[in-house]
Amino acid sequence: PQQKDKKLFDTVSEEKVKSFDLFQELLFLYMYGTFLIRYMKDIYPNLRKNKLVVCDRYFYDIYGQYPYSERSIVLKILPIPKPDKLFLLDAAVDAVMKRDKGGKSARVVQPREKLEGQRRRYLSAGQKYGALVLNAEGNFTENISTIIMKTWKEYVR
Repeated sequence: PQQKDKKLFDTVSEEKVKSFDLFQELLFLYMYGTFLIRYMKDIYPNLRKNKLVVCDRYFYDIYGQYPYSERSIVLKILPIPKPDKLFLLDAAVDAVMKRDKGGKSARVVQPREKLEGQRRRYLSAGQKYGALVLNAEGNFTENISTIIMKTWKEYVR
């Protein structure tokens, strides 16, 4: 039960983006490495066996989550394995700001500017890698149907 005096939403301060950030570059290399290990260990062997592999988070998460990713030197040169199908669930910033995080008593809500930046970066990465953008606020059944049809139609052929 939520206490009356406890706030459900907290805000955080704006994130400053440096023109060059060695820590971020090293973090991206580390994250890329962990994604690559997961890809080589779990995803690629199954793809070679013609199995259907579905991933929630993928290399593109690095681009979307971090404001510095747009300035990163490392991310521009790292090869990203392209999936057969890429779906991007998109939602308006207002809708994202109102979401509850599954029963937690307090939630950190990022500033609008940061969420708009994340959305822009995800859409940009999605466009670069040929994602099909789906409206996450739209009809749930329609989105599921689209994903199934686009995935299985190609997979069964």
